[in-house]
Amino acid sequence: MKKTIHQTIKAVLITVLFSFSVTSLRAQGWGMIDSLKLIPDSPTETSTVQVACFATFGSGDCLIVDTSFIISGTTITVQAYHMIGMLTVICNSADTISLGSNFSPGNYTVVYNLNDSGLVAIDTDTLYFTIPQAQGIAGIDTQPNINIYPTPATNELNVQFRNSVRANNIAVVDVLGRVIYSDSDDSKSVTINLESLLSGVYFIKLQMQNGNVEVKRFVKE
Repeated sequence: MKKTIHQTIKAVLITVLFSFSVTSLRAQGWGMIDSLKLIPDSPTETSTVQVACFATFGSGDCLIVDTSFIISGTTITVQAYHMIGMLTVICNSADTISLGSNFSPGNYTVVYNLNDSGLVAIDTDTLYFTIPQAQGIAGIDTQPNINIYPTPATNELNVQFRNSVRANNIAVVDVLGRVIYSDSDDSKSVTINLESLLSGVYFIKLQMQNGNVEVKRFVKE
């Protein structure tokens, strides 16, 4: 019986000491990332990609004061700086940072660094996302026979054929493969009105007179 009581007291003391140690760390601005969330869950080329960070700090208040990120290839490194107060209370933060839009198809890594006022991250977490190739769009052509301009485009897009190549049909297609505009024109150059289109990534799909299908990607501002 005495042994059981001693074991219980020992367990309580360990718990108290552990809690005191954690509180002490928290009082010095200790914090950790609870979770990261990508918004939207499944982004496409036209999505504005955001990352939401849910974090816990041991000092309040813990307002976010500055953010920055660097994109290097397919790796996005985020820095989130928080103002850590002197109150030894639990402070929770939920912050959303926009990473931009018009990402090319591929696999991306987001490294999220949680910072207090110092230069060294107090916690780091990583998430991954994929921008899929647009459905119904394949074989994007890079041959010099066709030129499109300006890129990015605003109100108009010019399609110019070089040499003797011509197209039987010209279509504007969105990232889901839906035809937004279609016209039959075998002229040497064609001007397409884009005023009714929303900003984002689109494709020019050309049915060539020789039977080939060629696709060009462009951005509408």
